[in-house]
Amino acid sequence: MTLSVAMCTYNGSKFIQDQLNSIINQSRLIDEIIIYDDCSTDATVAIINEYIEKHPGLIQLFQNKKNLKSTKNFENAISQCNGDYIFLADQDDVWDYYKVEKIIAKFEGNETLEGIFTNGKLINDFNETIPNTDMWDSFYFFEKNLEKPVDLLCLLKHHANMVTGATLCIKKSIVDLILPFPDLTKKKFYHDEWIALILASRNSLDYINEHLISYRIHSSQQIGVNRQKLDDIIVPHPHLIYTLQITKKYFPNSFTQCRRISRIYYNCYKKFNTLALLYTDKQSPVDLNQIAQENLALHKKAEKKLRENSWYRYKLRKVSKFIFRKKKVL
Repeated sequence: MTLSVAMCTYNGSKFIQDQLNSIINQSRLIDEIIIYDDCSTDATVAIINEYIEKHPGLIQLFQNKKNLKSTKNFENAISQCNGDYIFLADQDDVWDYYKVEKIIAKFEGNETLEGIFTNGKLINDFNETIPNTDMWDSFYFFEKNLEKPVDLLCLLKHHANMVTGATLCIKKSIVDLILPFPDLTKKKFYHDEWIALILASRNSLDYINEHLISYRIHSSQQIGVNRQKLDDIIVPHPHLIYTLQITKKYFPNSFTQCRRISRIYYNCYKKFNTLALLYTDKQSPVDLNQIAQENLALHKKAEKKLRENSWYRYKLRKVSKFIFRKKKVL
Protein backbone atom coordinates (compact mmCIF):
# COMPACT_ATOMS: atom_id res chain seq x y z
CA MET A 1 0.00 0.00 0.00
CA THR A 2 1.31 3.43 -0.98
CA LEU A 3 0.14 6.80 0.30
CA SER A 4 0.10 10.14 -1.55
CA VAL A 5 -0.62 13.73 -0.58
CA ALA A 6 -2.09 16.19 -3.09
CA MET A 7 -1.31 19.73 -1.96
CA CYS A 8 -2.01 23.07 -3.63
CA THR A 9 -0.16 26.26 -2.79
CA TYR A 10 -0.51 29.96 -3.46
CA ASN A 11 1.45 32.59 -1.52
CA GLY A 12 1.61 30.30 1.49
CA SER A 13 5.10 31.05 2.76
CA LYS A 14 3.88 32.10 6.21
CA PHE A 15 2.46 28.70 7.19
CA ILE A 16 3.65 26.06 4.71
CA GLN A 17 6.59 24.89 6.82
CA ASP A 18 4.27 23.97 9.70
CA GLN A 19 2.08 22.01 7.30
CA LEU A 20 4.90 20.18 5.53
CA ASN A 21 6.52 19.26 8.86
CA SER A 22 3.25 17.81 10.16
CA ILE A 23 2.79 15.73 6.98
CA ILE A 24 6.36 14.45 6.78
CA ASN A 25 6.50 13.48 10.48
CA GLN A 26 3.33 11.35 10.64
CA SER A 27 3.19 8.17 12.73
CA ARG A 28 2.49 6.35 9.44
CA LEU A 29 4.77 7.73 6.76
CA ILE A 30 3.64 9.20 3.44
CA ASP A 31 5.26 7.88 0.24
CA GLU A 32 4.92 10.98 -1.95
CA ILE A 33 3.79 14.60 -1.74
CA ILE A 34 2.57 16.15 -4.99
CA ILE A 35 2.47 19.97 -4.85
CA TYR A 36 0.96 22.24 -7.48
CA ASP A 37 1.83 25.89 -7.00
CA ASP A 38 -0.59 28.40 -8.48
CA CYS A 39 1.83 31.20 -9.48
CA SER A 40 2.96 32.25 -6.01
CA THR A 41 4.76 35.59 -5.80
CA ASP A 42 6.21 35.12 -2.30
CA ALA A 43 8.78 32.64 -0.96
CA THR A 44 6.49 29.57 -1.18
CA VAL A 45 8.35 27.89 -4.05
CA ALA A 46 11.76 28.56 -2.49
CA ILE A 47 10.62 26.97 0.80
CA ILE A 48 9.25 23.91 -1.03
CA ASN A 49 12.54 23.53 -2.92
CA GLU A 50 14.39 23.50 0.41
CA TYR A 51 12.19 20.61 1.56
CA ILE A 52 12.81 18.80 -1.74
CA GLU A 53 16.55 18.96 -1.05
CA LYS A 54 16.11 17.75 2.55
CA HIS A 55 13.80 14.89 1.58
CA PRO A 56 14.95 13.56 -1.81
CA GLY A 57 12.38 11.48 -3.69
CA LEU A 58 9.49 12.46 -1.41
CA ILE A 59 8.19 15.76 -2.86
CA GLN A 60 7.40 16.71 -6.45
CA LEU A 61 6.69 20.35 -7.27
CA PHE A 62 4.73 21.51 -10.33
CA GLN A 63 4.33 25.21 -11.14
CA ASN A 64 1.35 26.45 -13.12
CA LYS A 65 2.01 28.89 -15.94
CA LYS A 66 -1.22 30.73 -15.15
CA ASN A 67 -3.41 30.97 -12.06
CA LEU A 68 -5.99 28.14 -12.03
CA LYS A 69 -7.62 28.69 -8.60
CA SER A 70 -8.12 25.92 -6.06
CA THR A 71 -10.53 23.53 -7.81
CA LYS A 72 -8.61 23.07 -11.05
CA ASN A 73 -5.31 23.15 -9.19
CA PHE A 74 -6.42 20.22 -7.02
CA GLU A 75 -7.58 18.42 -10.16
CA ASN A 76 -4.01 18.60 -11.46
CA ALA A 77 -2.48 17.53 -8.15
CA ILE A 78 -4.79 14.53 -7.69
CA SER A 79 -4.22 13.37 -11.27
CA GLN A 80 -0.44 13.20 -10.62
CA CYS A 81 -0.71 11.08 -7.47
CA ASN A 82 0.41 7.44 -7.69
CA GLY A 83 -0.54 6.17 -4.21
CA ASP A 84 -3.35 3.74 -3.45
CA TYR A 85 -4.76 6.40 -1.11
CA ILE A 86 -4.66 10.15 -1.73
CA PHE A 87 -4.80 12.68 1.11
CA LEU A 88 -5.84 16.21 0.14
CA ALA A 89 -3.96 18.99 1.94
CA ASP A 90 -4.15 22.75 2.17
CA GLN A 91 -0.98 24.78 2.61
CA ASP A 92 -1.80 26.44 5.92
CA ASP A 93 -3.14 23.74 8.27
CA VAL A 94 -1.39 21.35 10.67
CA TRP A 95 -2.03 17.59 10.71
CA ASP A 96 -2.41 15.61 13.92
CA TYR A 97 0.48 13.16 14.39
CA TYR A 98 -1.86 10.13 14.04
CA LYS A 99 -4.06 11.45 11.20
CA VAL A 100 -2.79 9.14 8.43
CA GLU A 101 -2.64 6.10 10.72
CA LYS A 102 -6.23 6.54 11.95
CA ILE A 103 -7.73 7.16 8.51
CA ILE A 104 -5.98 4.16 6.93
CA ALA A 105 -7.11 1.98 9.85
CA LYS A 106 -10.73 2.97 9.14
CA PHE A 107 -10.31 2.13 5.45
CA GLU A 108 -8.82 -1.24 6.36
CA GLY A 109 -11.78 -1.91 8.65
CA ASN A 110 -14.31 -1.39 5.84
CA GLU A 111 -13.28 -2.26 2.28
CA THR A 112 -16.42 -0.64 0.78
CA LEU A 113 -15.28 2.86 1.78
CA GLU A 114 -13.84 5.07 -0.96
CA GLY A 115 -13.53 8.33 0.98
CA ILE A 116 -13.13 9.47 4.60
CA PHE A 117 -13.23 12.97 6.10
CA THR A 118 -12.66 14.15 9.66
CA ASN A 119 -13.32 16.94 12.10
CA GLY A 120 -10.66 19.43 13.12
CA LYS A 121 -9.68 22.12 15.58
CA LEU A 122 -9.69 25.77 14.55
CA ILE A 123 -6.47 27.71 15.07
CA ASN A 124 -5.36 31.28 14.42
CA ASP A 125 -2.21 32.77 12.90
CA PHE A 126 -0.26 31.98 16.08
CA ASN A 127 -1.27 28.28 16.29
CA GLU A 128 -3.60 29.07 19.20
CA THR A 129 -6.78 26.98 19.39
CA ILE A 130 -9.99 28.98 18.93
CA PRO A 131 -12.24 27.94 21.85
CA ASN A 132 -15.92 26.92 22.01
CA THR A 133 -16.19 25.65 18.45
CA ASP A 134 -14.56 23.37 15.88
CA MET A 135 -14.38 22.91 12.13
CA TRP A 136 -17.65 20.98 11.73
CA ASP A 137 -19.53 23.67 13.64
CA SER A 138 -18.12 26.24 11.24
CA PHE A 139 -19.56 24.30 8.29
CA TYR A 140 -22.90 23.73 10.06
CA PHE A 141 -22.36 19.97 10.41
CA PHE A 142 -23.75 19.39 13.91
CA GLU A 143 -22.99 15.66 13.90
CA LYS A 144 -23.53 15.09 17.61
CA ASN A 145 -27.15 16.28 17.31
CA LEU A 146 -28.07 14.16 14.29
CA GLU A 147 -29.68 10.74 14.18
CA LYS A 148 -27.18 7.96 13.50
CA PRO A 149 -26.15 6.82 10.99
CA VAL A 150 -26.04 10.35 9.61
CA ASP A 151 -27.64 10.66 6.16
CA LEU A 152 -24.70 12.38 4.47
CA LEU A 153 -26.30 12.23 1.03
CA CYS A 154 -29.44 13.99 2.27
CA LEU A 155 -27.39 16.83 3.75
CA LEU A 156 -25.26 17.19 0.61
CA LYS A 157 -28.31 17.24 -1.67
CA HIS A 158 -30.60 19.44 0.39
CA HIS A 159 -28.53 21.55 2.77
CA ALA A 160 -24.79 22.20 2.43
CA ASN A 161 -21.39 20.60 2.09
CA MET A 162 -19.84 19.41 5.35
CA VAL A 163 -16.81 17.67 3.81
CA THR A 164 -13.71 19.81 4.02
CA GLY A 165 -11.15 18.83 1.40
CA ALA A 166 -8.31 19.53 3.83
CA THR A 167 -9.45 16.50 5.88
CA LEU A 168 -10.40 14.21 2.99
CA CYS A 169 -8.69 11.00 1.91
CA ILE A 170 -9.83 9.05 -1.16
CA LYS A 171 -8.90 5.83 -2.90
CA LYS A 172 -6.90 6.13 -6.10
CA SER A 173 -9.44 3.79 -7.75
CA ILE A 174 -12.11 6.55 -7.88
CA VAL A 175 -9.98 9.24 -9.53
CA ASP A 176 -11.32 8.54 -13.03
CA LEU A 177 -14.85 8.77 -11.63
CA ILE A 178 -14.46 12.20 -9.97
CA LEU A 179 -12.26 13.93 -12.57
CA PRO A 180 -12.52 16.36 -14.21
CA PHE A 181 -14.05 18.64 -11.58
CA PRO A 182 -16.87 20.94 -12.73
CA ASP A 183 -15.53 24.49 -12.73
CA LEU A 184 -18.09 26.41 -10.68
CA THR A 185 -15.74 28.24 -8.31
CA LYS A 186 -17.54 31.54 -9.00
CA LYS A 187 -20.73 29.88 -7.71
CA LYS A 188 -18.82 28.68 -4.60
CA PHE A 189 -19.08 25.02 -5.60
CA TYR A 190 -15.70 23.42 -4.98
CA HIS A 191 -13.94 20.11 -5.59
CA ASP A 192 -14.53 18.71 -2.09
CA GLU A 193 -18.32 19.02 -2.42
CA TRP A 194 -18.20 17.28 -5.82
CA ILE A 195 -16.17 14.37 -4.45
CA ALA A 196 -18.43 14.09 -1.39
CA LEU A 197 -21.61 14.09 -3.49
CA ILE A 198 -20.35 11.28 -5.74
CA LEU A 199 -19.10 9.10 -2.89
CA ALA A 200 -22.20 9.65 -0.74
CA SER A 201 -24.38 8.64 -3.71
CA ARG A 202 -22.35 5.40 -3.87
CA ASN A 203 -22.73 4.91 -0.09
CA SER A 204 -18.94 4.83 0.19
CA LEU A 205 -18.29 8.00 2.22
CA ASP A 206 -17.70 7.97 5.98
CA TYR A 207 -16.09 10.14 8.64
CA ILE A 208 -14.07 10.16 11.84
CA ASN A 209 -15.32 12.53 14.52
CA GLU A 210 -11.88 13.46 15.80
CA HIS A 211 -9.81 16.62 15.46
CA LEU A 212 -7.23 15.18 13.06
CA ILE A 213 -6.18 18.53 11.63
CA SER A 214 -5.81 22.03 12.98
CA TYR A 215 -7.68 24.17 10.45
CA ARG A 216 -6.25 27.66 10.28
CA ILE A 217 -8.42 30.79 10.18
CA HIS A 218 -6.59 33.81 8.76
CA SER A 219 -7.23 36.81 6.56
CA SER A 220 -5.39 35.61 3.44
CA GLN A 221 -6.95 32.14 2.98
CA GLN A 222 -8.47 31.54 -0.48
CA ILE A 223 -11.54 29.51 0.55
CA GLY A 224 -13.08 28.08 3.72
CA VAL A 225 -14.17 29.71 6.97
CA ASN A 226 -13.67 33.45 7.27
CA ARG A 227 -13.47 35.40 10.50
CA GLN A 228 -16.96 36.88 10.21
CA LYS A 229 -18.56 33.47 9.68
CA LEU A 230 -16.65 32.12 12.68
CA ASP A 231 -18.02 34.90 14.88
CA ASP A 232 -21.52 33.88 13.79
CA ILE A 233 -21.23 30.22 14.76
CA ILE A 234 -19.47 30.46 18.13
CA VAL A 235 -22.95 30.94 19.63
CA PRO A 236 -25.71 28.31 18.99
CA HIS A 237 -26.68 28.69 15.35
CA PRO A 238 -30.16 28.41 13.75
CA HIS A 239 -28.61 26.15 11.09
CA LEU A 240 -28.79 23.39 13.71
CA ILE A 241 -32.58 23.69 13.63
CA TYR A 242 -32.64 23.72 9.83
CA THR A 243 -30.32 20.71 9.63
CA LEU A 244 -32.58 18.66 11.89
CA GLN A 245 -35.67 19.69 9.91
CA ILE A 246 -34.08 18.89 6.55
CA THR A 247 -32.85 15.43 7.56
CA LYS A 248 -36.39 14.58 8.68
CA LYS A 249 -38.09 16.27 5.65
CA TYR A 250 -40.07 18.28 8.19
CA PHE A 251 -41.77 21.61 7.41
CA PRO A 252 -42.06 23.68 10.62
CA ASN A 253 -45.16 25.61 11.67
CA SER A 254 -43.03 28.67 12.38
CA PHE A 255 -43.37 31.02 9.39
CA THR A 256 -39.81 32.32 9.81
CA GLN A 257 -38.26 28.85 10.00
CA CYS A 258 -40.32 27.50 7.11
CA ARG A 259 -39.37 30.53 5.00
CA ARG A 260 -35.70 29.79 5.65
CA ILE A 261 -36.18 26.10 4.80
CA SER A 262 -37.87 27.13 1.54
CA ARG A 263 -34.90 29.36 0.67
CA ILE A 264 -32.40 26.59 1.42
CA TYR A 265 -34.22 24.17 -0.89
CA TYR A 266 -34.47 26.79 -3.63
CA ASN A 267 -30.77 27.65 -3.41
CA CYS A 268 -29.96 23.93 -3.66
CA TYR A 269 -32.24 23.68 -6.69
CA LYS A 270 -30.38 26.53 -8.41
CA LYS A 271 -26.98 25.03 -7.59
CA PHE A 272 -27.75 21.54 -8.89
CA ASN A 273 -29.67 22.85 -11.89
CA THR A 274 -26.60 24.89 -12.87
CA LEU A 275 -24.46 21.77 -12.46
CA ALA A 276 -26.88 19.69 -14.53
CA LEU A 277 -26.61 22.18 -17.40
CA LEU A 278 -22.85 21.53 -17.52
CA TYR A 279 -23.52 17.85 -18.19
CA THR A 280 -26.11 18.06 -20.97
CA ASP A 281 -23.59 16.69 -23.48
CA LYS A 282 -21.71 14.27 -21.23
CA GLN A 283 -22.32 11.67 -18.55
CA SER A 284 -22.40 12.76 -14.91
CA PRO A 285 -21.51 10.31 -12.11
CA VAL A 286 -24.71 11.39 -10.32
CA ASP A 287 -28.17 12.37 -11.60
CA LEU A 288 -27.86 16.12 -11.07
CA ASN A 289 -31.17 16.92 -12.72
CA GLN A 290 -33.00 14.56 -10.39
CA ILE A 291 -31.39 16.21 -7.34
CA ALA A 292 -32.35 19.63 -8.69
CA GLN A 293 -35.96 18.55 -9.21
CA GLU A 294 -36.12 17.01 -5.72
CA ASN A 295 -35.09 20.36 -4.24
CA LEU A 296 -37.59 22.23 -6.40
CA ALA A 297 -40.40 19.92 -5.24
CA LEU A 298 -39.39 20.41 -1.59
CA HIS A 299 -39.23 24.18 -2.12
CA LYS A 300 -42.79 24.13 -3.48
CA LYS A 301 -43.98 22.09 -0.48
CA ALA A 302 -42.39 24.64 1.86
CA GLU A 303 -44.08 27.48 -0.04
CA LYS A 304 -47.43 25.70 0.28
CA LYS A 305 -46.85 25.36 4.03
CA LEU A 306 -46.11 29.10 4.22
CA ARG A 307 -49.40 29.94 2.52
CA GLU A 308 -51.26 27.65 4.91
CA ASN A 309 -49.52 29.14 7.96
CA SER A 310 -50.22 32.77 7.09
CA TRP A 311 -51.68 33.79 3.76
CA TYR A 312 -51.27 37.47 4.69
CA ARG A 313 -47.55 37.18 5.55
CA TYR A 314 -46.98 35.05 2.46
CA LYS A 315 -48.48 37.72 0.18
CA LEU A 316 -46.62 40.49 2.01
CA ARG A 317 -43.37 38.58 1.44
CA LYS A 318 -44.12 38.31 -2.30
CA VAL A 319 -44.84 42.06 -2.55
CA SER A 320 -41.64 42.89 -0.63
CA LYS A 321 -39.57 40.75 -3.01
CA PHE A 322 -41.15 42.47 -6.02
CA ILE A 323 -40.43 45.96 -4.63
CA PHE A 324 -36.84 44.96 -3.79
CA ARG A 325 -36.26 43.70 -7.36
CA LYS A 326 -37.67 46.94 -8.82
CA LYS A 327 -35.32 49.01 -6.65
CA LYS A 328 -32.33 46.91 -7.77
CA VAL A 329 -33.24 47.51 -11.42
CA LEU A 330 -33.60 51.24 -10.85
